[in-house]
Amino acid sequence: MDRGLRHTKRIKELDTDAAVDRGIGAESAGGVMLDYNRIWIFGYNRFIGKCNIFEVELWDILTGMITLLNNSFNKVVIHIDYLEVVQVL
Repeated sequence: MDRGLRHTKRIKELDTDAAVDRGIGAESAGGVMLDYNRIWIFGYNRFIGKCNIFEVELWDILTGMITLLNNSFNKVVIHIDYLEVVQVL
């Protein structure tokens, strides 16, 4: 097997998605971990409480990273959809 292909197969993808309910302060974060073929490995979610969307997006990434580390994944591509967070990171 080609060394580059083996390396690619070890890389996982973290797709994050945060949600803010401005009415009751029920912010939450969640995402999915995918393999190199974008096949679902597992999902996660977390209730965060009252905060702004920027903070929720950061909590989402942190929760995803902790979940990944706890499951021994160390090569990850993170997909997020909030430009301000991307610029800060």
